[in-house]
Amino acid sequence: MSVPEQQYTDSSQIQGSALIPGLPAPVQQAAQSAVRMVQRTLLWLVLWAVIGVASVVLLILALTGHGYAGIMLGLLFFGIIGGLLFYLRQLADRASGQRGAAVVTVSASSTPDPHQQRLKQLEVLTQGQALPLELRRKVDRAIGATRLALQATAPDQGGLLTREAHDARMAAEQDLPAALEAYQRLEQSGGSFSYGEVMLSEQLQLIERRMQDIVQQQRHMQARDFAAAERYLQAKYGQGGEQ
Repeated sequence: MSVPEQQYTDSSQIQGSALIPGLPAPVQQAAQSAVRMVQRTLLWLVLWAVIGVASVVLLILALTGHGYAGIMLGLLFFGIIGGLLFYLRQLADRASGQRGAAVVTVSASSTPDPHQQRLKQLEVLTQGQALPLELRRKVDRAIGATRLALQATAPDQGGLLTREAHDARMAAEQDLPAALEAYQRLEQSGGSFSYGEVMLSEQLQLIERRMQDIVQQQRHMQARDFAAAERYLQAKYGQGGEQ
């Protein structure tokens, strides 16, 4: 005999039930926190009242000649001191744990994304550099191809540290900056200007061609994976699949 599912209720839902129906969730949470704080405060007040009454009674008994009362009074005071020390230790541990969690959160949120750093490096690669118009176009094409290759092999796009991903990263981090830097050094040293343009153009074409190949390979892989998924779904849910 089956039992209706409505008879089962999650205990977490019962504990988190609203105190005043209709209020927003943040207000309900604040109200629940206030109720718990009041309950803890009342519990502490009752506890200290009992301790205070017991202390007065034991003190009166000790002063009237009951020796056991003095011993019990001393044990009571030692227990109070021990409880206070234990409570303070708990507060200190809780505070240190919260500070540690905050430090970890801040560190994790402030850690720069290497992928975004590479893209930003490409954006500022030619800033402040005077290049001939035709050479500037070649540099822009190489940078654009490298940016597309980085995006095609990025971790958030499912890319792994394959040969293609490594080449795209090296192009952005080392190869392009090194080629432009070598060209600038040659120009500043008074070397052959046309020779520098030819050499830089050849390097830029090699980088651009490799980056274009990487993008094309990634597109072929994505198309192949998509086609494989389609064949799988056809076999599973198509006319020839299981009924």
